[in-house]
Amino acid sequence: MTTEHLTLLRESINQTVEFEALDGTRFLATPLFVYEGEDNPDVFFLPVDRTTGKAAEAGQSILLEDIESVRRVSEA
Repeated sequence: MTTEHLTLLRESINQTVEFEALDGTRFLATPLFVYEGEDNPDVFFLPVDRTTGKAAEAGQSILLEDIESVRRVSEA
């Protein structure tokens, strides 16, 4: 993840964004918080359904090192 993508991620708390993972998988998410500690920096988020635009009730996380890019939904 580039510095620009990390900045965008930090600025997008509680907004819907699109993540692209290193394996090419793209998914919508609402980031809740970014953990940037030394041990396993990651982002905790709610997955968002592409069809309905609704966020799931159960949260998930992904390591920051596993994210290729972050885009605002309007750019996705």
